[in-house]
Amino acid sequence: MPPTATAAPPAPTPAPRIIAQAPSPQAAVLGFYQLVAAQRFDVAAALWTPNLQAQHPPAQYINQRYAQTTRITVQHWEVTAQTGERASVAIAVSVYDQGANTPTNEQGTWQLVHTDVGWLLDAQDMHSA
Repeated sequence: MPPTATAAPPAPTPAPRIIAQAPSPQAAVLGFYQLVAAQRFDVAAALWTPNLQAQHPPAQYINQRYAQTTRITVQHWEVTAQTGERASVAIAVSVYDQGANTPTNEQGTWQLVHTDVGWLLDAQDMHSA
């Protein structure tokens, strides 16, 4: 009996690109911290531009950095500049990690750009307060 031809298995479908939409600069920044506190790192990373992701790989700068985070409290935020496609948001947060008695306080500024999917975080200057 001659061998029969079998179809090759279909090629794997690439994972869909996660898109997070933020209608305003403050929604992007506050949403980022809400998603991180909820351990939704992949969606939080979708609020970063490809430029920021290239400079600060999310696996290290989001996933590892916030792996033990149980809560983030926003102490203050303010849109400090907004002109057309660019904006700056100043923010101060308290990051509570599992097993820590006191939070880590961070403050600084996020630079954002408006894209076809909304506002995305493009650069940051965050440091311990």
